[in-house]
Amino acid sequence: MRNRLTKKTNNGYVPQYERETKHNYYDLVSKLGRLEDIEEELGIDLITLFEALKNGVYWKGNCIFSSKSNGVYFEDRPKLDIENKLLRNLSQVNKDYVYFKDYGKTWALTKEELE
Repeated sequence: MRNRLTKKTNNGYVPQYERETKHNYYDLVSKLGRLEDIEEELGIDLITLFEALKNGVYWKGNCIFSSKSNGVYFEDRPKLDIENKLLRNLSQVNKDYVYFKDYGKTWALTKEELE
């Protein structure tokens, strides 16, 4: 992995380098542009996608991909299917999926987002 281009502070992120140069600025913008290209291709922002993979998601139809819920849940976290741009539940009980592009419509990171 490349060295970070930013560092985290109490107020957010700042460039890693004390003195900003044209080269550093170009590196920052170039990386951000590549990440935005990936998000465009997938149809979802990467932060939301990785939160879903890490913490699970809520899905309309009372199925919940989350072990933190007090409702129906599946032990397995959603599986990423980049080619088809969706999250899959591959448990024995239910083999369903939600598309990235439907975030906020059929699935979300919180129950409240779907109400």
